[in-house]
Amino acid sequence: MDLEMAFMNFELAISINPRYSDIYYHRGLLYVRLDKLSKAKHDFEKVLEYNPNFSMACIQKCYTNYYIAMLNKDVTLVEATVRGFEKVFDKYINFLECIFCYQYYRKMMSETQQYQKADIYFIKIIKKHPENTSLSLVYLQRAFLQFDWSGYSDKAAKYLKKAIELDDKCCSAYEALGIIEIKR
Repeated sequence: MDLEMAFMNFELAISINPRYSDIYYHRGLLYVRLDKLSKAKHDFEKVLEYNPNFSMACIQKCYTNYYIAMLNKDVTLVEATVRGFEKVFDKYINFLECIFCYQYYRKMMSETQQYQKADIYFIKIIKKHPENTSLSLVYLQRAFLQFDWSGYSDKAAKYLKKAIELDDKCCSAYEALGIIEIKR
């Protein structure tokens, strides 16, 4: 809650260990919340300089680049950022890392109304990890994509039910399914 103190602590941490990537990652996240995107981008780049395999920093950097491009209404940069983000899918193959990639990718594709392109990636991850119990999160994101694409549709309900089938404790799926039923 005390931003001044938070930034003082980040500076203190950097003075103790300037190559510790987590410091820059968390400060970058704070900059994102404060809409200081160029500072956030710089911090995420610093993270990757010190720890090139820090998947969440890479994902956040791509998403921050996307937002900067959107704010500047730079269509060419938006397209380049999306292509760069798609390369992240190949770099990070750990399933949980993939889920975060797909979550941010869904947001980007929804904002640019490229729903079908995002759905193709969801199909790929489902085929790639058919036995993973965490697929409930993928189906949840796929349902959210359907909300953006076509509203509270039967397809969205189908994906939510699949998420619940895979993880009966998936609260977000129950909530979203409840909203669909109320709308009906």
